Amino acid sequence: SSYLFYNISFWGNEEEPICGLEHLYTSEVTDMSYMFAGVGAQSNELKKFSLGDWFDTSNVNNMSGMFASFGWVYLEKVHLGKQFDISKVSDARGMFLRDRSRGYDVICYVNSKELKQWVLDSENYTAWEDAFWKSENFIVEG
Repeated sequence: SSYLFYNISFWGNEEEPICGLEHLYTSEVTDMSYMFAGVGAQSNELKKFSLGDWFDTSNVNNMSGMFASFGWVYLEKVHLGKQFDISKVSDARGMFLRDRSRGYDVICYVNSKELKQWVLDSENYTAWEDAFWKSENFIVEG
């Protein structure tokens, strides 16, 4: 599944660039590197993005660059969903890599305190500190 939705652009008034993620069977996927990298980068319409509650990452070991250069200046919210699991991830380099010059904030909803801490742990090299998110913008959903 690496590069599956890489660099998808969309135009018009679509609320989200990729519909139907809840129907994507991902429980056996091991590589999601650059899966959503560049999604919506050419559009000012992308305001929210959700993986939904069925997007299973429990067997993924590679999430490098998964959300690199994701969105544009209008992106406001990202929901990783209930099944976003990082227990087997060994490579997350640049997962949230983004140009520091963007100067805006995005709220990222995560499913647990553990996931939030994992993203913020610099030893995982997720590059959140180089991204368009701030640590206080990772919100744990009930």
